[in-house]
Amino acid sequence: MKERSVKEQYGLWAKEYDVEFNPAIISEKEKPIKSLGKLKGKKVLDLGCGTGRNSVKIAEKGAEVIGIDLSKEMLEIAREKAEKFNLNIQFIEQDFSDKIKFKSEKFDVIICDLVFGHLKDTFPVIKEMKRVLKKRGIIVITDLHPFAWFLPPGRKYDVFSAKKVKSQGYKHYIYEMFRQFKKAGLNLLDIEEFIIDKKIENLCKKQGFSDKKGQVITLMYVLKK
Repeated sequence: MKERSVKEQYGLWAKEYDVEFNPAIISEKEKPIKSLGKLKGKKVLDLGCGTGRNSVKIAEKGAEVIGIDLSKEMLEIAREKAEKFNLNIQFIEQDFSDKIKFKSEKFDVIICDLVFGHLKDTFPVIKEMKRVLKKRGIIVITDLHPFAWFLPPGRKYDVFSAKKVKSQGYKHYIYEMFRQFKKAGLNLLDIEEFIIDKKIENLCKKQGFSDKKGQVITLMYVLKK
């Protein structure tokens, strides 16, 4: 099976990303955005924004949104969405694995949704998120749950098997993330695990995914500076 970089993978996936079945996204529902708190008038960074699925919803709530992603193909779709809904969202192509290219204490809120599974070393990103976040700002991070069946430890995982393409994926245990948050000086306000409910179970069966009802699939961390 052919292996591609994350950037290449999402470039290929971009046109189908919003219509393709993704149990991880479905399991989260609207919880990550709701966990950001009141958004009107806030400056928000959508880190790894992809096709802008969160950026658009956040901007519609009256926030000033900047979305960054390493895939220009995903960003092209995000810009089309913003134009369609007449939203002034700034989308920037940027690899943020080592440094987020913004000044310190620029954002009130940061959301990083289903990105960490592609990062071998998450601590540099966590430190950078803290740096660009204002005092008492909020960070919401979601990730594939370490117990999720499709992410074996230290192996590649197949995001779109129909295309026979693999990309790098990494498992991050909860205790590991807790220690990194503490080391960075961030306070963990909440943690939530999302499961495969009956609706997702039925969709999984149709798509050939695991159909084990009650299995954890994603999780969310809510942090404060």
